[in-house]
Amino acid sequence: MRVMGSKHSAQRLDVFVGSYSAADDPGVHWIEWNLATGELTIVDSLAGIENPSFLAVHPSGGTLYCVSETQHGQAVVVQVDRSHRRLCQLGRVSTGGAAPCYIQLTADARFMTVANYEGGSICIFPLQDRRAIGERSAFVRHQGHGTRSDRQAGPHPHSAVPDAASNWVLVPDLGLDTVVVYHLDASTGQLCAHSTASTPAGTGPRHLVFHPFLPMVYVCCELDSTLVAYDWDPSSGRLSTHATYPLLPRNFSAPSTAADVHITPDGRFLYASNRGHDTLACYGVDAAGHLQYLCHVPTHGRTPRHFAISPRGDYLMVANQDSDDLRVFALDERGIPRPTGDILTVHSPVCIRFWPE
Repeated sequence: MRVMGSKHSAQRLDVFVGSYSAADDPGVHWIEWNLATGELTIVDSLAGIENPSFLAVHPSGGTLYCVSETQHGQAVVVQVDRSHRRLCQLGRVSTGGAAPCYIQLTADARFMTVANYEGGSICIFPLQDRRAIGERSAFVRHQGHGTRSDRQAGPHPHSAVPDAASNWVLVPDLGLDTVVVYHLDASTGQLCAHSTASTPAGTGPRHLVFHPFLPMVYVCCELDSTLVAYDWDPSSGRLSTHATYPLLPRNFSAPSTAADVHITPDGRFLYASNRGHDTLACYGVDAAGHLQYLCHVPTHGRTPRHFAISPRGDYLMVANQDSDDLRVFALDERGIPRPTGDILTVHSPVCIRFWPE
């Protein structure tokens, strides 16, 4: 299907997808997205990594980093060989904990953050000159538990998100109903626990997003399907609760868990995904950071675990984990996602990253 009205100057965009897969099966996918036609084409797929579920892309576009979400968690370096149009595994390191589920680079691309979900820990790795992963510079294990014995018997950090200045790392811990704020020492790569912000008991904070301009942070809570907005003071490294918003309709009572949250580059619209309800909750964002409900949009697949907004903010791509597909939505002037009809089959997709971001 031809995608109309694209604001991208480039006609093509690289899409990198992580998935749940056996080590012998292709799990990391390099996809070329033709923005003029909407066509999604797999350039190459890489096997040899068990459960390469979450990805980060180096700003150069020449290197990927992924977790291997297993009991013996690892972080893996993958070369994007543009000359030969293939992905090549370059090396791997232990993350020091079980089931790493999140990986991200600091904005200056000097450090890499990893969250070990089952291991209850987070760690920092410096990136070397040739983009190899250096020796681990920080490792912190969380302690405690939450109120739900089925999901919160121990700590479960679900992401480790650096701020734009690479000074702070915010860690939503699903098992503790807490967002922990760490200071990142730029000279040593060490972490120092600085402050905490609680979410209501049993909510299970999972992912978060910084507003691109306002001093606001929005935290997606998995277990009760809510979004907690915080005022963020980057000078003091502290969060204070601003408001809480529902991610499900009032009349919906079937099982569902929230998964992911993103905001458009212009800061005007925010979206969060619901697994079970299988929708995107869509909100407008006003000048003070308050959210106004817009609508719920079906993702036309099962279990939208992750999604990504294109660099110009005109498209949104959803990874429907349990229906094995990627689906594209155009964002209209009111921020409403409209399905374009562009679909690609990918086994158990878990993470989407664009380049350039």
